[in-house]
Amino acid sequence: MDRRDPGLDLTRTLAASECGPMAPKVAPLRSTALLEAIIESAPVALIVSDRAGIMTLVNREAEIMFAYTRDELIGASIDLLLPAALRHGHPALRASFLARPIDRKMGQGRALSGMRSNGTMVPIEVGLTPIMLDDQLYVLSVIADVTERQRLLDEVTTAKEALEVRVHERTLALEHANAEMEVLLANLRQQGLELERLSRQDPLTRLSNRRDQGTL
Repeated sequence: MDRRDPGLDLTRTLAASECGPMAPKVAPLRSTALLEAIIESAPVALIVSDRAGIMTLVNREAEIMFAYTRDELIGASIDLLLPAALRHGHPALRASFLARPIDRKMGQGRALSGMRSNGTMVPIEVGLTPIMLDDQLYVLSVIADVTERQRLLDEVTTAKEALEVRVHERTLALEHANAEMEVLLANLRQQGLELERLSRQDPLTRLSNRRDQGTL
């Protein structure tokens, strides 16, 4: 059985849904071919799944991102692309979305990770769009690999933390230098007072000079 047929049929259905009475006159085959080309050339992973989470259409970027072939993805549950620890709770989340199917833009909510066929993780952002075709509800998942952005964010965070450490160390060094300066100034003031006291004494008798006692 050709497991790609559901995806191809859905692509044709999507193309046909654009051809209503008010739509421009476009040949069905040409419209289908154009839509397929757009889906395949998209720079993000596009996955269409049904209410049960079964993938019915995927594009080339989805194959690349998750390291599966198209035949391995079509007909499989979209839960396959989730980390194992999250799969158990995903049906409930899917049911919640289907109960109130509204667009969920990319970048909303917490950071997500997808799992490749080799078990490695890929940081992703996911946008969800409900699609109604032939009275059947499907979900279009638009998935972006944010590995490079995450790497840059990690570098910025690391640099920021390193700068904060350097600033803290510099602040401590300045505080230590100021404390030493205060001690030095206090010693100089004390020495100045001692010199002033000695200048008021006779160097031989160690007694205060008479002029300091107010006598002639």
